[in-house]
Amino acid sequence: MTPKEKAQELIDSFDMRDDYPVNCGTYCSGGVPDYKRMAVVSALLFTKGVQEHTQMISTPYEGYKNAYEYFKIVKQELELELL
Repeated sequence: MTPKEKAQELIDSFDMRDDYPVNCGTYCSGGVPDYKRMAVVSALLFTKGVQEHTQMISTPYEGYKNAYEYFKIVKQELELELL
């Protein structure tokens, strides 16, 4: 799976649109929650945790030098979603 595909998979897995009732909180835009932004932020937090725990593992991952390098690119893809 490419880093871009993984980023989209993470966004989809953290999308709570159908799971929770409307609750504005800090991600509202005009009274409507920004579910995509919430999902991207959650995916970024997840990716950060993965990177913290994989930086010492040197095993190749998905064609990259290691999981840390792979998730570094996944994180970049997720950051592009916030622009």
